[in-house]
Amino acid sequence: MYEYLEAEGFQYTIRLPANQVLQAQIAHLLTRPVGRPPHYVRRFYASFRYQAQSWSRSRRVVAKVEWHPGELYARVGFIVTNLHRSVRRVVAFYNGRGTAEQWIKEGKHAVKWTRLSCTTFQGNAVRLQLHALAYNLANFLRTLAVPSEVERWSLTSLREKVVKIGAKVIAHGRYVIFQMAEVALPRELFGRILDRIEEAATAGPGPMLTLAALGGEEAGVGVRPECGNALPPVGRNAIGRLPGARSGRQDGRKPLPARSQGQYPSSGTGIDPLHLGNVG
Repeated sequence: MYEYLEAEGFQYTIRLPANQVLQAQIAHLLTRPVGRPPHYVRRFYASFRYQAQSWSRSRRVVAKVEWHPGELYARVGFIVTNLHRSVRRVVAFYNGRGTAEQWIKEGKHAVKWTRLSCTTFQGNAVRLQLHALAYNLANFLRTLAVPSEVERWSLTSLREKVVKIGAKVIAHGRYVIFQMAEVALPRELFGRILDRIEEAATAGPGPMLTLAALGGEEAGVGVRPECGNALPPVGRNAIGRLPGARSGRQDGRKPLPARSQGQYPSSGTGIDPLHLGNVG
C-alpha cells in the first residue's frame, strides 16, 4: 500500500502498530519524568527513520508520547508518513481523521445513509448519492440559516426539532396558517431561521473565481466562495414569510395587507399561528 500511494503521488499519515524496535527508538521518552506530576497532560514528540521487514526501504515515523495525570504509564502512538512537516503538524493532520469519522457517524445517525437495501449495486449507489445530497443540504442549513443559539445542534436535533415537527394547517382562500407548538422551537427562533433562508436565497450566487486567480494551474474552472460571507439585508413585513411568496394577486384582486407581528392573537392553547405568506 505504501508503494502504491508513493507511486501515485499521494501524501499519507497511517497509524503504525507499536513493537519493540519502535519503542527502543523513543526509550528516553518512556522514562517517567522526575518530580511531582503536574495537573496537565505532558506531550513529547520524536521523528526517526524506520524500515519494517516487509518494506523495501525506510520511511519516516513520528512518535507521540503523552503523560496524563494519575496514570502510571505513558500513552504512545506511532505514525508513518511521507509528509515533510514538523512532528506537531503531522500529528495535528492525523488527528483530523477523528473529525472526519465524526462527520461519517453523524451522517449514519441523521440521514441513515447506510440503509442500502436495494438488490443491485447501481440502486444502492443512487441511494447513497441521495443520502449524501440530503446530508449536504442539512449541513448548509446548519451553516447558513441556524442562529447562534442552536448553531451547535447536531443534524439529528435539527431534523427532529426543525424539519420533522407536527403542525395544524388552516387553509383559507388567500393564505395558509401553520399552527405549531413552541415546545421544541420558539416562534421567534423559527422566524429567524426562515429569515436567514430567505436572505441566502435572495443573495444570489457569489462572484466566480478561477483556479488561475487563486494560484491554481487549471484555468477556466470556477470556484464559488461561500454565499453566506456577506448577505445583504432584506426588508420584511411579516415574520416567517416563505421565500418567494407572492405579495400580490395575479388575477387583478388587491393584495393582502402586510401582516405585523401580533396581528394573529394566541389561541390560548399554547399554539401560536405562524403566517407563511400568500399561496393562492
